[in-house]
Amino acid sequence: MLYTVSDFQRLYADSLRLVAGQGGLARTIDEVGILDYELMPGLRDKYQRKNLAPRQLVLSTFLYAKDDPYLIGEAVRTLVAEGASALVIKNALHLPLPESALRYANARNLPLFVVQSDGFFFDQVIVEVTGRIRDLGSASFAANQIDLALREDASPREVRGCALAINPSFEERVACLYLRLDEEPDPQELSRIEAAFLRSSLAGVGSALVCYHRGILAIVTTDPEERIDLAGCMEVLRSEVLAGAGASAGGRPQPLGVTAGGSLPSEATPGNGRPQPLGASSVHLGLEDFAQALHEALWTSAFAGQDDMHAGRSLRFDALGVEKALLPFVGSSQMAGYSHSLMEPLKEFDAAHEGQLMATLACFLREGQSVGRCAQELGQHQNTIRYRLDRVAQVTGLSPRKSEQMEQLALAWRVMRCREVLGLD
Repeated sequence: MLYTVSDFQRLYADSLRLVAGQGGLARTIDEVGILDYELMPGLRDKYQRKNLAPRQLVLSTFLYAKDDPYLIGEAVRTLVAEGASALVIKNALHLPLPESALRYANARNLPLFVVQSDGFFFDQVIVEVTGRIRDLGSASFAANQIDLALREDASPREVRGCALAINPSFEERVACLYLRLDEEPDPQELSRIEAAFLRSSLAGVGSALVCYHRGILAIVTTDPEERIDLAGCMEVLRSEVLAGAGASAGGRPQPLGVTAGGSLPSEATPGNGRPQPLGASSVHLGLEDFAQALHEALWTSAFAGQDDMHAGRSLRFDALGVEKALLPFVGSSQMAGYSHSLMEPLKEFDAAHEGQLMATLACFLREGQSVGRCAQELGQHQNTIRYRLDRVAQVTGLSPRKSEQMEQLALAWRVMRCREVLGLD
């Protein structure tokens, strides 16, 4: 994760006023430096050769320019040439800022801030910003924040705080996309993926890419008045980020071949013959729902990778059907108990008799409770299917051919499949 000028601006929004360089807010900040030589006569020009570095947030009181405001403009030109990220002026002497300097900063997209609060102290800012840069540079920081957001007892306020800790520039409309990998990407591969992400159209001050639990998590946010094109985001993640990273086969990120509708064409598979499962959440309004978006992306990716009905596809949470309502609750003991009471007897019967009751029930459910289509799918005579369904009724006490009883069996089966996909059973 990168720390940007926009992140800095948000952190100190009450203390700063942007006076120039609006176009440079997406610049990254690697370190913080101070430009002040007021106590060192004769060193007027030395700042041009000392203490400056690319991608540096520069702090200055410009006390050394108290007798010559022209030096402010000279400093702006020098900072542009050195590749500084932004300039913050604590104008204690209320020196006039030359119009030429403001025009130059605007033309070169160098953000220029003026401090408006007496409580803005350079030493404190240096410690806070440096610590934030260090945190975001840690591969584990964002993952830890995600874990905290996903805690069952996390309050909406805590969830929001976790989201903004990952990226202070997140907007209120949020969606998540999660790509499961066969193996943890090594640092070099992860670096290539991150670089490709920064080059892609997904990149921006309101987005983030995180390596999370042997997968890649993309977080996309926009202003509440704007929309998020999930199908487009999925395509960009495939074509610009993963393909752009030049990842190889064998468990590494692969081109997904996601269509505009979010499905995966059969021909779009990696070198190992299996497409990498990609899941996308719904679009949520409010960072308090950040944890829900995370859950949805993780759940959907799991279905895309493991479930018989969805394996090998890229899925959106909105396409899951009834599972959308079940997934938040399938971890409860009540749900588990209900499902086990009906499904375990079928599993035990199949194990003892080499039967196909569970497979037949699943097919019957998928085929809209049509005996004919189920028979065709399984390559069996319709009478065989009817016999098996009668056996299901004998074992469970509920008949698949009676609609109300089939609803109970269908619920138990779906809970079982959700739990299996999520690794709960």
